[in-house]
Amino acid sequence: QHTSAEATKRKEDFAAAARAYEDYLYVYAKSKYTADMKTNLASSRFHADMKIEAAQIYASLAKSVKDQARAKEHMGSALQSLVGALSDLLKLTPLQKHQGRELFKVTAQSFIRSFPQDPSVMDIRFNASKILYDERNFKSAVENLRKYIRLYPKSPRVQEAGLLLLDCFYQEDRLQDLLAEGKQLMSNSDLRKEDKEKFKSILEEARLKRVRSIAGDFGTKAYARKMLEMASSKEGADMAEPALYEAFLSLKSSANPKLFEVGENYVARFKANEKSQAVLLSMIQLALQATDFRRAGTYLETYASRYPQES
Repeated sequence: QHTSAEATKRKEDFAAAARAYEDYLYVYAKSKYTADMKTNLASSRFHADMKIEAAQIYASLAKSVKDQARAKEHMGSALQSLVGALSDLLKLTPLQKHQGRELFKVTAQSFIRSFPQDPSVMDIRFNASKILYDERNFKSAVENLRKYIRLYPKSPRVQEAGLLLLDCFYQEDRLQDLLAEGKQLMSNSDLRKEDKEKFKSILEEARLKRVRSIAGDFGTKAYARKMLEMASSKEGADMAEPALYEAFLSLKSSANPKLFEVGENYVARFKANEKSQAVLLSMIQLALQATDFRRAGTYLETYASRYPQES
């Protein structure tokens, strides 16, 4: 039946092969073929999309064999099965989720301890960290994700690891800690530029959420005032850019003439920020609408000097 299943690749045929192996093992629980039959049973269950059950057999086989190479192979198969199963949580019952996650953590720990130099350890560490995150065990997830980033700063998955790390704090509404963690990531000279750019965008969103939570309702008169106070305070140094930008948007929405003063402050202090160009364009348009041609001319001159390719 296993040969037939290999030919058809149908899940139901692999399930039938698994039942045949189960029958054999029930009758011949202890024979010289037992280990081989269990291995075939695990393989059949894996291809029958019974990956949690397959992983349990592989993990059991890893413990029972004395040969390190075979143990490594079985542990690797168990971890592969679990990654596949846990990638689609909607198919799993709560019990299967719990069993799969716990088995992965135990097997991963054993694999890393036994084969620390194996290339697959990098992915195993990431998946173990991801499981802790999925379980909302954020304290342990943070520790593991930090270690992963420290050990593998050039990993293709380091960006995902960094985003998960920052999200651990976001999920618990610990925005100050998120910003502090983000600073650590941005100061890590081993990380790639493209990864840091992604982290930077997340930090900007977090800063914006924090300043909005402090300032209250965007539509109130006090909103812009609170934003300006924050932008000018020593305590709000990290929030100055988003706070000043929010103040500008708030004043613009209510057509408050003070928007020009705030906008000028923004484009002077944050020339390198991509939003600076949009602020300048808004001020040019609003100055023209207000027939303030002197001011519009000044802004146009600034725009032309900063963005000559678009003038």
